Amino acid sequence: MTIKEFQELSKHEQIQVIKEHGVFLADRVVSGNRLFLYIVNTFYVELLHEFSNINSKGIVITRAFDNESELADYTDKTDASRPIRK
Repeated sequence: MTIKEFQELSKHEQIQVIKEHGVFLADRVVSGNRLFLYIVNTFYVELLHEFSNINSKGIVITRAFDNESELADYTDKTDASRPIRK
């Protein structure tokens, strides 16, 4: 499935694709909301669990993208070259 095919699906179908083929990668908090990042085939999907909006049934797909530079919000900002001290 391509990102274009995914974007043409209904919300319900998109959620099914994520459940069946998505792999959870990371999460982050933005303005008090938790966003979840999944990879599906060759693209990424970001979900928002919005429990305050009963019309959305709690899940909003905020975006689908295939540009890896958009992963910057999820990357660890620590310096991996520094040793861990115990």
